[in-house]
Amino acid sequence: MENGDTYRVTVTENLTKLLDCEYFSDGQFTLSKNGIEVIIDLGDGTCDNKANIIYPNGVTEEVTL
Repeated sequence: MENGDTYRVTVTENLTKLLDCEYFSDGQFTLSKNGIEVIIDLGDGTCDNKANIIYPNGVTEEVTL
């Protein structure tokens, strides 16, 4: 809990990190803040700094890590 907010992270697909890559390259986890949950999709195994946030309404947004 931070500043009255409650956060929870749950890994839903194994997270994969290539040895020579700075970022996780594959996997998914859910991130919840005060009960509102989004899915973070880390990609397809490619070494990059991109992830997709999937919102409860199904909208997907690509973000730079």
